[in-house]
Amino acid sequence: MDGEDNVALAPQMPGVVTSVNVKEGDKFIKPILAQLDDNVLQQQIAGVNQQLAFATTFTISRRHCGIRKSGQKFNTYSQNSKESLEKNLATLQQQLEMSRIKSPN
Repeated sequence: MDGEDNVALAPQMPGVVTSVNVKEGDKFIKPILAQLDDNVLQQQIAGVNQQLAFATTFTISRRHCGIRKSGQKFNTYSQNSKESLEKNLATLQQQLEMSRIKSPN
């Protein structure tokens, strides 16, 4: 990057820049030029991962216990909960990716 050229960068989401990974004279070989504060997202992802681990373990445990008729509605609920957590995790990971300001190349 030439110090005489102006380069406009715009993150996909608002936030506080916590690191800038390029300086004057650098070539655009680093895919991540800057990083926004992602602490809250990291904490949310950790929480969802814990919930997902519990939901997965609980769903598997109920299957191995042989609970059939009486637990079918609950099994459906726990499976839906697990799927919801998986979708939530995917969304958070997409948001985490948006906290990185990347080179357009």
